[in-house]
Amino acid sequence: MVINKYLTKNLDCFLDLSVTLKRYRDRFVSELINSSLLIAHDENIIPITLILDSEKYGFIFTDVEEFKKAFPDASSSSLDFEFSTLKEILNDFKMDGFILNVSTQNIYLTKKFINNLNDLPSNILDCSDAYSAEELQSLKDSLNNGKVEDFIKNSGNFIQLLKIISSNPLFGLMVCDNDMSIIECDGVIDTFGLTDKYDFYNQNQHVALFTDESRLKNVKTDKFKYLSLVDLSVVAHYSIKHELGGIAINPCDENYMIPTEILVEHWPLINRMCYNKRLISGKRYLFTFD
Repeated sequence: MVINKYLTKNLDCFLDLSVTLKRYRDRFVSELINSSLLIAHDENIIPITLILDSEKYGFIFTDVEEFKKAFPDASSSSLDFEFSTLKEILNDFKMDGFILNVSTQNIYLTKKFINNLNDLPSNILDCSDAYSAEELQSLKDSLNNGKVEDFIKNSGNFIQLLKIISSNPLFGLMVCDNDMSIIECDGVIDTFGLTDKYDFYNQNQHVALFTDESRLKNVKTDKFKYLSLVDLSVVAHYSIKHELGGIAINPCDENYMIPTEILVEHWPLINRMCYNKRLISGKRYLFTFD
């Protein structure tokens, strides 16, 4: 009779470890693809590379301090980029991968690893298929998020919330230092070319979202306030990228919190269920409100 009690015991431990390692890998990937990073380049804006076993690797970094550890002199510079553009950089410069934080963690991200990554966040604006200002106005006026409010009261699980939000956008509050009423037309502001002039309002380091337009009136801020219709995948990406605490729905009332840890864990699902290309492409339009 074969009895492998030691093997069985160790196998259980190994399987538990495998599950834990997969969870940490998935978290690493979610954080990585939602990050802004730095790439080392020369004076001609060409990535600096290292040849290893006939393969060409570039250098990317999580922050300026990591870059300075590897390139302390002034002969090299860094440029920030969105991780979602990494595949294009690989192809454009015929590279085989990148080394992340070469002076510390020294993590090799091969071309195969990068090309196999899915669920990359996208800010690509396809204006040919975007919601028009009139369509967004109609959507805003008819929007009913009663199901989201019922969910908040009953505190269902996060997957249920995703299913509800996937069919309806939420209201975002955008704040700006300057009054943009000069470019307003019938309550709509076309921010083409001005997307760096305003930002999400956040409360206690949480991006604030609202189920109803009237709830935005309770927010107290010294900046000028504008309304937008938001895609949850964009907001989740924003929270992860900027290392905020997460998302707060109706922060002045129910204050339902979604921590960034949850957004990271469920990022692939968020991106698949809530990504609305037409809404993202139409995000250049803001609305005034009383």
